[in-house]
Amino acid sequence: MAERLLGGARGDHMRSRVALPLAVLGLTLVGGCSNGSANRSDHAATHPDPDPVTTPPPGNPPPVTPPPVDPPPVTNPPPPPPPWNGGTPEPGMVIYREVGIVLGVSVDEGANVWTVDGQHIWLLEPGKSWRSFDSSMGQASVGQLARGFRAQTICGGEAGKAYVGYFAHDLLDATHSTPEERSEGDLDRVALDTSGNLTLEHHYEIHNNNGADKKTFDETRSTTSSAISRAQP
Repeated sequence: MAERLLGGARGDHMRSRVALPLAVLGLTLVGGCSNGSANRSDHAATHPDPDPVTTPPPGNPPPVTPPPVDPPPVTNPPPPPPPWNGGTPEPGMVIYREVGIVLGVSVDEGANVWTVDGQHIWLLEPGKSWRSFDSSMGQASVGQLARGFRAQTICGGEAGKAYVGYFAHDLLDATHSTPEERSEGDLDRVALDTSGNLTLEHHYEIHNNNGADKKTFDETRSTTSSAISRAQP
């Protein structure tokens, strides 16, 4: 019994001896854990984590400015013509005041200058003065001019010859024109005879159809311009 108690006492004493180092070890572990938590807290306070990097949402690209364009070169306008000097002709210029309003002018192969002003045919031969021909000279001389049609264009031909174009009003019904009406206007060829007088050489009747036994269209009654074509040898 005493041995059992002693053994029990001895056993209690051994448990006490074993429990003491375990308790010390437990304090050590607790102390270590406590110190580690404090160190981590101090580190977090002195070394905070950086803010997370946020990517901005995609948006419209910035506008692209085109490169500058060079302006076009500046072209200065031509200088204005010199003044007329109050009617004084320039050197070498001759003013023929007797000639009226010029509607057409041309030179023939003989260097004769022809011009028309509507009511006259004018002629300037080399070394001579201007001469005019009007309706008072008759149809045999001035052709359609004597019939009251306006001379509005002229073209020089062979020496001493010219082609005169006339204006004629349109017909109300060109499909029922008379031979007299179809001869109105159109084109005359005039020439100087051996005496220097103007004569009508030929009248060109210009119309759409030259049929003698059917309706004739006469819609080309006026000559607005004329030119001569000379064949080269």
